[in-house]
Amino acid sequence: MDALDRLVEPAGALLRQVEATLAAAGAPEDDPLWPLLRRLRVLPTDAVTGVAGWRAEPLEGMLPGLRSLRERYEQVGDAVPAWPAWEGAGAEMYAARWAALRAHLAAPADPGPSHGPASAAPPGAEAGTLAGRLSATIRFTEELADWVARSRRELANALAEVLGCAEAVTVTAGDAAGPAAARIATHVLGVAAGLVDEGQHLHDTWRARLVELPYVPPPVDGPAGADRTLRITG
Repeated sequence: MDALDRLVEPAGALLRQVEATLAAAGAPEDDPLWPLLRRLRVLPTDAVTGVAGWRAEPLEGMLPGLRSLRERYEQVGDAVPAWPAWEGAGAEMYAARWAALRAHLAAPADPGPSHGPASAAPPGAEAGTLAGRLSATIRFTEELADWVARSRRELANALAEVLGCAEAVTVTAGDAAGPAAARIATHVLGVAAGLVDEGQHLHDTWRARLVELPYVPPPVDGPAGADRTLRITG
């Protein structure tokens, strides 16, 4: 249980009173509360309930599995020989398919003219591989978990501020409390709007780097008229 969990109940009671006061007394037409309400389309209690449901732990729990899967993608190409123990068109097609699959999984591979081991991938080439996309997914998940944890802390701080403010006393007393209620609601919704902006920025930053990476196999057949002779070499 963190600070937000502890503050949700007492803050919820205050915010429900804030909303009842606003429903009865309203707020000036030019009050900064109205743009926030139109933008977020939620009341303060709903905003607090929504953020209180965000948890970083499930995201953090995904990371070991993602890292393990990335390692498997990086290692799988080494488990299959780059060049088979035969020669001819079939061997060339095998090598072409192996190189394409290896490039899709982890890093571009080139058996080379000597049919030897694959060469090292050029710098930055991993960005177009499944292992590279998993690395991006891991970094995105880490940043997403950090954003969730930070959002919970920032909202908890905002709730602590409104629970201890003079406006809360005014709203509780119920005397000419409309402006006080509007200020409390504006403060809470303003923090919530900032959290939404940060989340949208995070989404926009990573969206293009997390799209599906389709596998594009090499042509099924070799060049027209290719030698189909199979020569076993070992």
